[in-house]
Amino acid sequence: MAQLSSGYQLIVLPAELASGQLALTMVVRRTYRVGLESTLLEPLADADQPPPLPEDKYDGGDATTVPPTLETDLVPEKARVDILVLGKAYAPGGKPLPEFECAVQVGRKRETLRILGPRRAVWQPLRKHDGKMTPQPPRFTEPEPVQEVPLSLTLAYGGWSWLVPDDETLRIQREVAKVMAEEAAAEAAAKPHAPAKPAGKTDDVAVQAPATTAEAAEKLRRGDGSEGYDADGVRLWNAAASNDGTAVLTVDEFERQDLAAQARALRTTDEPARQQRALRQNAAGEWIEVDDGAAILTDEALAAMRAEGARNAPPVAETRADAEVVVNSDGTKVLAAMADDDADWDASLRTGIAADDAKTAGARKKADEARRKAEDAALAEFPRLPCPTNPFGIGFCISNHPKVLERTQLPQIEHPLTPLTPADFVRDYQRLDAVPMPAGFAVLPRHARPRIDLAGPLPSDLGDWQAEQDAQKQKVDLSTRAGVQTLRAMEARTKPHPMQPGYYNCALPAMQMQEVRGDEEVLLENLTKSGRLFFKLPARAPIAELDRGRGVERRDLRLDTVVIDAEKAEVALVWRAQFKFATWEELETYPHLVGHVLDWDLEDRRKRDEADAARKARSDGTQVLDLNAMPPETPTFPTAARAEPERAPDGALELPKMGSYLQAADDGWAERADEAAAESAERRKKEQADLAWRAQKADAFQNLAAEEAAENARRGEIAAAVAAGKPVPPKGGGKK
Repeated sequence: MAQLSSGYQLIVLPAELASGQLALTMVVRRTYRVGLESTLLEPLADADQPPPLPEDKYDGGDATTVPPTLETDLVPEKARVDILVLGKAYAPGGKPLPEFECAVQVGRKRETLRILGPRRAVWQPLRKHDGKMTPQPPRFTEPEPVQEVPLSLTLAYGGWSWLVPDDETLRIQREVAKVMAEEAAAEAAAKPHAPAKPAGKTDDVAVQAPATTAEAAEKLRRGDGSEGYDADGVRLWNAAASNDGTAVLTVDEFERQDLAAQARALRTTDEPARQQRALRQNAAGEWIEVDDGAAILTDEALAAMRAEGARNAPPVAETRADAEVVVNSDGTKVLAAMADDDADWDASLRTGIAADDAKTAGARKKADEARRKAEDAALAEFPRLPCPTNPFGIGFCISNHPKVLERTQLPQIEHPLTPLTPADFVRDYQRLDAVPMPAGFAVLPRHARPRIDLAGPLPSDLGDWQAEQDAQKQKVDLSTRAGVQTLRAMEARTKPHPMQPGYYNCALPAMQMQEVRGDEEVLLENLTKSGRLFFKLPARAPIAELDRGRGVERRDLRLDTVVIDAEKAEVALVWRAQFKFATWEELETYPHLVGHVLDWDLEDRRKRDEADAARKARSDGTQVLDLNAMPPETPTFPTAARAEPERAPDGALELPKMGSYLQAADDGWAERADEAAAESAERRKKEQADLAWRAQKADAFQNLAAEEAAENARRGEIAAAVAAGKPVPPKGGGKK
């Protein structure tokens, strides 16, 4: 039976639907706990029920750094049902594995993920093929064992990647840019009445070299010989720099710089850290290298510690002290198990070792940061593109370049049927529409494809779209090249498609279902530490009740969001229903707005629906009219023959006068005629201005196309000369 329940949390949201219909959307949420002894869900206490999520939730960052963990519930509609799973994937048996699978099943729908440990791509040298050096697919390292992996899109396929051409292409591009910039500067200088440049400003292509200062002189003295600076303080690798001051770096030189930077970062004057990296002599007289990660006592340090312990502790037998020292096979003396009275000494020793380890870890972290900064500096001049399907993930790569490829981590969450392989690792940046989707059970960000493809303006915003576009185009300055390029881009725009209801669905496409009744069985595998979690949805079919001052209205609530928090063993269900209204002004006429939830059992609702369907199928006594059985149509009102109007001798049509006529003078006709004439003149003036603007636009587009064609031809001419190792021909074929 149905009962009015307060265990549901609800909110009424006025909004415009994707169809253009205005509606009051009732959003209803209820959270359940997975029972330990029962497969049924138990609702949380009313006081513990969280309300519908008012805004997006982020864990460990914000919208610019991480994808949302959950999205707001306050959306007007959803086309499908979102299935979201929060938590981690756990290796079966609790032991770290390099690879395993996890799965979630809701009813008959089952989705499986492949979980892997950390791994990287290794660049492979170029090989000669058909007389040309051809890039080779990378090699993937074996995954490291892992015990648990968060279910986050940050570990699925996606991320950002640099677009770096090969060395020869890069050399040609830089030379072309240099020559084109020099020619543009020469043409600008040759123009009469060229405006003077502000003091301190230079051409974009010129190197802004700082004056030699004490700081620059100090830079010249830095380093160990593997790097240097020119007289202006510009850092050089391999004695080459671009026109904008960017250091030009070859792969081999970068490798040497990387090692040099790491050596400088690790260099320290701290004595304990120095001793850990030093060579020491064992009892056999052999020099051995001390392991970086283990603090081993030297003979001198051991003697000092024993002396300190002897001063602070009761005397002990010499034989016992000798027994505490054990000589390893390599001659290193270590301590055996100690008595209780040496606990303080042992704690001091452990503290010292931990401090040394922390210093070593800090040095390594600084080395990693220095290396990453060096890599970023070398790649700063190249464009960096996001993965269109997931800008927060890992594994997205569009350049087969060593420093781009090898710093790209491989996904740890994949679909078992479509794993990332070395052959398809490097993607064509001109075919980003073919980039694969990330795998997972998490939220897909709004700006990721294919979700963003469903976004668009609401129907109410599309009505005057063309008029607004035309008005904006008329304001563009066509006297500048940038303005013409802007207008050309605006002309290429097409009317956007309206908002689609599927845009509000936040789960990955593979985790969306057409319908969830509410009584399905749910199974989680390797998503909890126990390995398996099984339960049934609560089999509730709530009904929305809304009173806006004209009686209670009822609508069936549709379940469209299922959030499974495996870590908390909680399940949140979200239902939605819409109550239509005509205009926004209508909302002001409602004396009140009160919503309730009628808690129905799913089986009772099924019986009600079956009864309604049967009632509609039965005849309700309405007589049906058979048009085929009707007699032929007979005229109800006979019509008389029409009389032809008489014509005057001169051919004019004369109509008979009937009834009375009232003649009245219209004194406002002249004023209205003047207004119509003014409107017509204004309309003709606007049409003439529009024709003039269109002609100006056509000329501007034609001139821009000619300029771009000439520039492209000149670039091709320069590139051909540089590639062939010949002098660059002068522009226009004249003498240089």
